[in-house]
Amino acid sequence: MTGNPKRALVVDDDEATVALFRKILNADKWEVEACTSGHDALAKISPGRFQLVLSDIHMPELGGVEFYERAIKSDPGLRKRFVFISGYADSSAVKRFLLETRCPGIRKPIRLDEFRAVVAHVGESKPLVGTALPARWFTPDCVYLYSGEITGRHILFCLLNRVYAARLTGVLVAQPGRVEKKLYFNLGNLIFAASNLPGDGLGEVMLREGALTQGQFDEATHRMARGERFGDALVSVGVCSPEKLREWIRTQVTQISTSIFDYPAGRYYFFDDFGEDFVPEVGIALPLGRLLKTALDEASDLPLDEMERDENLWVDSSPDPLLRFQDVQLSPSEQRLLAAVTRPMSAADLIKAAGIEKSQALRALYSLLALGMLMAATPGAKPAAPPPEAAAPAGAEDPALFAKDLQTLLEIIDNGTHYQLIGVTANTSGTEIKKNYYKLVRRFHPDRHMGRSEWIGSLQRIMDALTTAYRTLADEAARAKYDKQLTESGAFVIGRGKSDKQVTAEDCLEKAKECLRGKNFAGSITWLHKCVEIAPGESKYHAMLARSLAAVPTYRPEAVQHYEKAIELDPWNTSAYFQLGELFETMKLPWRAAPLYKKILDIDPDHAKARERLAAVEPDSAAKQNTSATLFGRVFTRKN
Repeated sequence: MTGNPKRALVVDDDEATVALFRKILNADKWEVEACTSGHDALAKISPGRFQLVLSDIHMPELGGVEFYERAIKSDPGLRKRFVFISGYADSSAVKRFLLETRCPGIRKPIRLDEFRAVVAHVGESKPLVGTALPARWFTPDCVYLYSGEITGRHILFCLLNRVYAARLTGVLVAQPGRVEKKLYFNLGNLIFAASNLPGDGLGEVMLREGALTQGQFDEATHRMARGERFGDALVSVGVCSPEKLREWIRTQVTQISTSIFDYPAGRYYFFDDFGEDFVPEVGIALPLGRLLKTALDEASDLPLDEMERDENLWVDSSPDPLLRFQDVQLSPSEQRLLAAVTRPMSAADLIKAAGIEKSQALRALYSLLALGMLMAATPGAKPAAPPPEAAAPAGAEDPALFAKDLQTLLEIIDNGTHYQLIGVTANTSGTEIKKNYYKLVRRFHPDRHMGRSEWIGSLQRIMDALTTAYRTLADEAARAKYDKQLTESGAFVIGRGKSDKQVTAEDCLEKAKECLRGKNFAGSITWLHKCVEIAPGESKYHAMLARSLAAVPTYRPEAVQHYEKAIELDPWNTSAYFQLGELFETMKLPWRAAPLYKKILDIDPDHAKARERLAAVEPDSAAKQNTSATLFGRVFTRKN
């Protein structure tokens, strides 16, 4: 583009945003024309006039999607020149539009380095890469999360590291060519995967493995045509039990997830919600670290030579117990390298200290950084975590005993001290405190309990509390300050500072509402569980817990149980019936929703929403309900 002016069109209904983009682009030698409406922008479009179009997605009158579709009719060359800006979660239709057009997206508030890199990529055809060394080695800014180009497996490892390290919830979409793979995450753990390749379907996976005959496959497919889910159909015809179905779905999700590394080129997007059309066959949870480790062991194009040349790379152990104590099988080289990290040190010094052959050491270092067990560090910084110790062999846990101990820790978090949480006294030595801390974080690490999805939120809460307690007690100054506060107040605790008797269900409900306002569903679930424990006979707490659980696909079976309990405790609660019916529809189980809508109409024949939903799932029944309200309903109607 040498010798030709770089022209950009900025379209946003917010004048302050337009002014900001104009200032940045002018500084980068772009000529800028700006509009605050899509209609005005369309009038400026002509073939070859602009090399870049920055457009807001959400604008009055003419939105970004329609503006794009009309603009490329005037200038087809703009198809690959659009960058979309969005300030909040987009609808499923907008997400589908971005995936189909493969236009990059940037979230408000923008990051300047990301903005400039995406603009240079789209407007000047420059490669879209992460930040410069050494920040690119698996730090939060090492990769642009919301959209970008896959230029090698390193980008995929950076993306997955960021999802797990930050405990993100959302869907990662990889688009190599016409292939589309979707990985769904809840708090950093993989819960489902989908693919547009026919061979990735559940039936095809089972056929390849000899677990399904062609006749059984055809029968299940026939039942799908009648509205049944494929997995439900397999259970119905006796091909497998529900437990075995979960195992096969786990196999399918694992195969789809690891296969994204077979395509080291393409485009990616990350959406921070699942979308209203997401309903998994069965909710599962897989430790992402294990899948990453498998892919790392098999990868052949890692930037190890570049890592060796990076003189600025320093590393330290991760202070995050969720990352540090992942349930993954490390190689001897990785174990040896991890044990050699006792303080922030240069990568070159670490490799020498570990005494491992250089090529093995570089690969081990890359894997430990990708897994998050090690992190990039600042030279001369204070150690981020205590030196690692050999892991104790994991034995089989009694589920009932573990659940009891888990509940005990949660109660200590709410009402106890740091000493009580780690199981020590004020006279305990630092060595013993560290020993107890390590023992607890290994035992209660979520990776070790993926089969119990109802525990995951509580386990992550325990990890955070244990880390806070350990950092306080392991630091002499922090511990002295804590001891002073404890002595002066006699009530310095981790949580609210109330005794068991003082903590009420309403206290917990307020905490849950705070979490919901911040869209922290995991936190709301934890507090609403506490409400149910304190007041198990209150219908409203079961219903509210169910509603929060229903927002997370993997928790929906538990949500059903709490809705049913709420109805059992208050059989007149039409809201609980209706919300459970909606949940069944979301889970693609309309035949289970219909009886609930009928029950609502028995209680309240004038309930318009129930009649509407019944008409949608079972038209014949709705007509009958409309012509004849029951005597029960006429006599005992109770309005919402």
